[in-house]
Amino acid sequence: MNMTQCCVSYKELEDIGANLVRDFYRKTDTDYSLMFVDVETMALMMGLKIVYEDLVPDVPIKLAFLSNGYDEIQVIRDGLVESVVFPKKTIVVDLRLKDNDNIGRLRFTIAHEIAHHFLIKHKFFPDTDMNYDLSSDEIDDLMYQEEKQADRLASAILMPKFFMKRLLDEMNSGNPIIIYGTTTTDIETKCILIKMSELIGVSYTALLIRLKELYMVEYHDFSEYFSSSSIDIWRDDD
Repeated sequence: MNMTQCCVSYKELEDIGANLVRDFYRKTDTDYSLMFVDVETMALMMGLKIVYEDLVPDVPIKLAFLSNGYDEIQVIRDGLVESVVFPKKTIVVDLRLKDNDNIGRLRFTIAHEIAHHFLIKHKFFPDTDMNYDLSSDEIDDLMYQEEKQADRLASAILMPKFFMKRLLDEMNSGNPIIIYGTTTTDIETKCILIKMSELIGVSYTALLIRLKELYMVEYHDFSEYFSSSSIDIWRDDD
């Protein structure tokens, strides 16, 4: 099997994500002025159930699973480890993500599992649990590709391009975000990004990654960061 045949392009994922949001807003009669996409309701409308459990730490640590209806998932209940088979189409989320400090991470995690459900349901990826003639290396590659695709689709659902453009228009006069080096912004820009992330309901890091994906940033040499600062770091003010 050619693994590349299973992949969907990023452009397709952008179109899918944006139109999923448009269709969801239409079905729920949601005002487009609200850019906080309700991914929990979206999941329920897709026939998915969300439950929260104390997941047993794994390596690498997984914060959620989309149950296939027959594989066991280890959880901690009353201080004891139990192996539980959840009904198919159940999103099992680590309950630690329910902490208010993790709201952006929780929303991205749910969107990521929605993306997995969509990609498998619409056969962009085969179910590796089925009887395919795949080597272990091919399965690892397939799972890696699927994780990348799910991340991109999750971003497109939570932060569709039309919402990101509006955020830039309303909060940065339509200008790209200036980044010095690869990641650094000035304090004023950082405050804008924090407000944007709170408005759309994602983490600061997820927002910055998304802006880069959509080419809504402008890279400057890091030397300009110091020259643009109101404080001359090489001057002794004492």
